[in-house]
Amino acid sequence: MGEAIETLTRLVEAKDRYDIPFADLRKQQIAAMNERLQERKDRIKLVSHRAKEAGITEVRSHEEVGQAPVAAHCLQELLPARDKRIFGMAAIAQVPRNLATGEAYTAALQDPNYERFAYPVPPITVGVLTQMVVLRKAIADGTAKPEDIAAFEKISATRQKAVDDAVGITAQAVVDERRRKLHVSGLRAGLYNVAKAVREMGYSAKDFHAENGPAWLKACTSSRS
Repeated sequence: MGEAIETLTRLVEAKDRYDIPFADLRKQQIAAMNERLQERKDRIKLVSHRAKEAGITEVRSHEEVGQAPVAAHCLQELLPARDKRIFGMAAIAQVPRNLATGEAYTAALQDPNYERFAYPVPPITVGVLTQMVVLRKAIADGTAKPEDIAAFEKISATRQKAVDDAVGITAQAVVDERRRKLHVSGLRAGLYNVAKAVREMGYSAKDFHAENGPAWLKACTSSRS
């Protein structure tokens, strides 16, 4: 393990880990990611290919890592402990790759005595995505039938209500499990919305387990006014 990576991973156990300025932490993350890329780009062909494809020879920002998704996954490292409850806070497309990744993710981190929390929204399937694309094309071509449009609008309204309700349901579930170690995942907007709902319920970082609540709540709520 390189020096930059070791410095970053030591922060996991640091008593003041939640007091480190965000900008300083980002710099350390970038240094660690670059170190990991240099270590692995010649050993893992896929990482090398994706990095070259994105024109990346070194990591100088988080945005550069985002340009090469596979390389980004190879730069990250989570130690399997199976002592957390995973909270998904985003709708996930139900495709084989996502399902396989989710199974491995759960096997590595999820406490086997509890179920992984699934974001309470209808699944996004290949069929649903195909139906949406076909209908949009038909609308653009002027060949869409009124009954097809009405049916799709009904489905869309139902999904939107589920999305709106999911924030409150998830916030309550998170609060109920606040004394446990949690591992939250999802898009930034979803994480922020749930964190905001938790705070509006009267809870803050100090009410959560020391290893997860402060980092998640502080990071999500400090980035927006």
